[in-house]
Amino acid sequence: PACYLPTPHARADLHHQARIVATYTRARIWSIGYELALDDSSSYGQSVARHRGLGSVTARLPARLVASASVILEIDHYPAPLIVARDVASQSFVSIDDDNRSTASVLLTRPIAGRWSVEARYQYWTDALLASGSGFRRQLAYAGLVWGQPR
Repeated sequence: PACYLPTPHARADLHHQARIVATYTRARIWSIGYELALDDSSSYGQSVARHRGLGSVTARLPARLVASASVILEIDHYPAPLIVARDVASQSFVSIDDDNRSTASVLLTRPIAGRWSVEARYQYWTDALLASGSGFRRQLAYAGLVWGQPR
């Protein structure tokens, strides 16, 4: 409790982000990249260095379908050490909101008329690369109509 003293200073974060991506376009569109995001926070335990490896491929399929698959491998590093309580009843826990968010997704889309198209997506998130192994998993399945730019 002594670590959490009130202060007259407001929280301040300095955020930097850099990304480099290479794309190769032929019959398929291939993309690979790396992203580094740094958040230097005045709030204890909230600074983070986030590393992401990105990869994707997009291709035309028969029946006017277009498929896109992507993978993001994320590793987060929090430079501030954990505060460990002295008694067992008030020990800290790992929040799944602070875990790494690696993901894989597949998107299928097909134009149907004018600006309208249909699409379906499946996406899977995991913290499999996290050392603490909190077991975070999330899945999303989606289908819908899209109105967009004329073709």
